[in-house]
Amino acid sequence: MVITILTDLTSHTATVEEQKKVWLYELLYFLGIDVELLDQVPGDVAVEYLIKNGVYITDYPSMGALRVEYRKDHSSPLELVGEWAGPEYSVRMDEEGKLYYEVSIECWSIIDEGIDME
Repeated sequence: MVITILTDLTSHTATVEEQKKVWLYELLYFLGIDVELLDQVPGDVAVEYLIKNGVYITDYPSMGALRVEYRKDHSSPLELVGEWAGPEYSVRMDEEGKLYYEVSIECWSIIDEGIDME
């Protein structure tokens, strides 16, 4: 799936990061993770909680990409459940001559495929 975001030239990073967080939280919720808890606890506690629940997130900050893997239980193999590719920016101009970014982000998750991890 490709997500397209239209954003101004100054706040594009925050806009893309917010969209990435929404995508990630939808996937985590689908996996049964308490996403509200993640916003309420320090980062190290959140990471521990995710690992305890079999979720492993690899962040590629230089590209703005994520890879999400999941293990149902300790005897199960680690499975890829989602990928968020780095954004691609195109500068556009509206009818009034104002510049903006059209951001395209390729992403995939088990939600898109209707895959149930149960």
